Amino acid sequence: MENVIDMSNLVISVGLVNSSNFIKVPDEWKDVVDPQSISVSLTPIGAHQDVIVKRVDINEVLLQSRPGIPIRCYYQIFGQVKEGYSVKEVA
Repeated sequence: MENVIDMSNLVISVGLVNSSNFIKVPDEWKDVVDPQSISVSLTPIGAHQDVIVKRVDINEVLLQSRPGIPIRCYYQIFGQVKEGYSVKEVA
């Protein structure tokens, strides 16, 4: 399945996860970003951790890794601004 994304309506949140199994989605996204458009990219730091995205919603991203392995990774969360809103309303 291929989706064409209008880059002018794309918002991105980046950061670092350190010994946590969730990422908080920015509060500003709640009413403005389409929850179905949210996608997540993870880059593990150090050893391979078998990190997966377990669940995504408009409030948080839940991560899972091998038992006993603390999650340490960089993340990028992408979301598409809903029709009728602008990226300026998210910033």
